[in-house]
Amino acid sequence: MSDIFSLVGEMQLELNRLLDYWINETVDAKNGGFVGRIDSLGKRDETAAKGVVLNARILWTFASAYRITKQKKYKEIADLAYNYLINKFWDKIDGGFVWAVDYKGNVISNRKQAYAQGFGIYALAEYKRATGSDQALEYARQLYYIIESKYWDSKSCGYIEALKRNWSPLDDMRLSDKDANLPKSMNTHLHILEPYTNLYRIWPDRQLKDSIKSIINIFQNNIIDAQTGHYNLFFEMDWTVKSQVISYGHDIEGAWLMHEAAEVIGETKLIEEVRQTSLNLVDLTLSEGLDKDGSLFNEKKESTWTQINTGGLKQKLW
Repeated sequence: MSDIFSLVGEMQLELNRLLDYWINETVDAKNGGFVGRIDSLGKRDETAAKGVVLNARILWTFASAYRITKQKKYKEIADLAYNYLINKFWDKIDGGFVWAVDYKGNVISNRKQAYAQGFGIYALAEYKRATGSDQALEYARQLYYIIESKYWDSKSCGYIEALKRNWSPLDDMRLSDKDANLPKSMNTHLHILEPYTNLYRIWPDRQLKDSIKSIINIFQNNIIDAQTGHYNLFFEMDWTVKSQVISYGHDIEGAWLMHEAAEVIGETKLIEEVRQTSLNLVDLTLSEGLDKDGSLFNEKKESTWTQINTGGLKQKLW
């Protein structure tokens, strides 16, 4: 028992160190929000662009930290992140979050990724949980309706990757340069399921519950490969698989998030179904992706370990 208490103490200390770093090193006191880039030597680039996903992640982190610890300093950063997110990234004409602003807060990329709208819900729901903000809940609900009305594919089900600022089609829908330019991805669906689950905790709406069930079913029927048991990563509109890579990090993350979603909405039968799928993903990750030193390989393609251009070292998630 003493070992457990010792571990808890060490983890709390490490958490405090991590959060204090973000408080002390990333706040942009001059231009607002948080600096967009810090290099490997700790040098701040105060003219770097600021992305919506980073700001949403910061909001979720400090809202969650405040909700759990009740430390005022965490609420102050959560408030800062919330106000910057709404004032600089929210599209006041068409709604939703744009992708990026410059260091002064001017929009430089007005594309609207479904992934970003999802992270917005995730952060805003957590801020509501932590502070009771009704305004945050209203923005989160607006984003939910936007995702369902703008990104949902009524023909083949699922959510498309991205749209233009005015919700018209976008030719290049990639989340980043390393991703395939395809209309649907496992990653986006995972990060719509996760925020929907968090939103349901504070807004147990029937339509939202149905949306969560629908996404879980999409994972079970369209995203998980029936032969390998792993997640496929990229798809055409009709769910034709267009990727060969296995991502162990996503496998283990998705196992947790699917099971969490089923538990939060309280569907007993679905919980049992998802538990079996999730345990299978965990087993596959441990049996295939775990290295001898206990670290996890990043990905695998056609039975060959993927390597990065750093002297042939295997990339790992630590």
